[in-house]
Amino acid sequence: MESALALPVHYRGDAGQLALAMRQILLGSGCAIWVWVGTAGTVILGTVLFQAPALRLAYVGLILAGIAGLKLSALA
Repeated sequence: MESALALPVHYRGDAGQLALAMRQILLGSGCAIWVWVGTAGTVILGTVLFQAPALRLAYVGLILAGIAGLKLSALA
């Protein structure tokens, strides 16, 4: 029950950190990184805790490569 009560506090803190990051990076890059971190965390925990197929980690790596490509193209 306590974790459910703390969830809105964590969401607000996360949104605040994202707002701070938006001062330094482009909106598209920030949102892509935000989504990737959540996806990677979910896949890693799913692989470790629930023995999900490890091949999913490779697909998350492809997402990371796409994010890096977006960032590099923004610098050009």
